[in-house]
Amino acid sequence: MNSKSFFLPLFGFYYLLLLFLIGACSGNTSADAISTFKTPATISPEETVIRFLEWYKSNRHELNKIPLVLNSTALEDTTKPYTVNFEGTEHYLSELKKCGYLSEKYLSSWRDYFDKAAQNWKDNPQFEGPPDYFDYDFIMLSQDFTEELKELNLSNATLNQIENDFAYVVLNFKVSPMKLSYQLSHNGGKWQIDDIQNISGQE
Repeated sequence: MNSKSFFLPLFGFYYLLLLFLIGACSGNTSADAISTFKTPATISPEETVIRFLEWYKSNRHELNKIPLVLNSTALEDTTKPYTVNFEGTEHYLSELKKCGYLSEKYLSSWRDYFDKAAQNWKDNPQFEGPPDYFDYDFIMLSQDFTEELKELNLSNATLNQIENDFAYVVLNFKVSPMKLSYQLSHNGGKWQIDDIQNISGQE
């Protein structure tokens, strides 16, 4: 066999291999482009409410470890009146913000709430008992809600109204008469909760 007849098949092999690699790379490039520009569907206001409560259900115990009130435990100076632990409240709100389902408006409303609590204790010092303003769950707006969160999958979120970039959702819990109302706004391409109200017993 001469050198020419040897190199022709070898050249043909590498040429076919090169064409195969070029085709494969072109295919991957197209797939990557489609994947990069694929946008997930917008989560509805109702689903936003449910997903937020599922997140809260998983993180509630850790959130409750954050001290929001000073001088209210045996490890503190109980001879002093209760005061708002603003470092703790900011920590609490920053942890809530991580869920992504709450708007800045919602978080700001709680800062105002904590300011009112602090002013209340300046005007009316409290030394014992459940701390005023802090004697219920801030998300569930109740003192007794264990079953509601436990059976969250049985709850029913209903979209009552949607207008421009605002929506109103009512959540009914099948295991109790508890009913919560949510106001949401559309921010940055997603729905976020602006306000929560306990409307149990209201028609």
